[in-house]
Amino acid sequence: MTPVIDSNAEKCSSPLAPDQTPQGLTTTLTHGDLHPGNIFIRDGQVKIFDWQLVSQGSPLLDVANFLASSVSPADHERYTPNLLRAYNDTLLEEGVSDYSMAKLRKDLNQARFFVFLKFLIIFGTVSYDGPNGAQINQRK
Repeated sequence: MTPVIDSNAEKCSSPLAPDQTPQGLTTTLTHGDLHPGNIFIRDGQVKIFDWQLVSQGSPLLDVANFLASSVSPADHERYTPNLLRAYNDTLLEEGVSDYSMAKLRKDLNQARFFVFLKFLIIFGTVSYDGPNGAQINQRK
């Protein structure tokens, strides 16, 4: 590989150094744009596409983005508690023992705010006179 690729591969594969991580922040590999259009399910197998925004961040960023882009507010409130329990159970099964339900809920609330800001920025850049804007206007 080239030195540039080697350097970036090393950054992507190694965890953040403690002085680069805000105190108390839990991080993991995140997809960055998890929504139904980037998920393919067939024969019980889940495939996730479009990894161009992959980064290291809060474990709940992808969960918050998926919920915001695919679930009605009523269903969000209805299913989120069970989703968080299942997520926490999976973490425990995989050996993560220091991530409590309270921390999970706190991280989800922070991730929801981040996703809200992301949607504000995205919708602020849409030209309502163009094809995407026409589709948005038809939904009203």
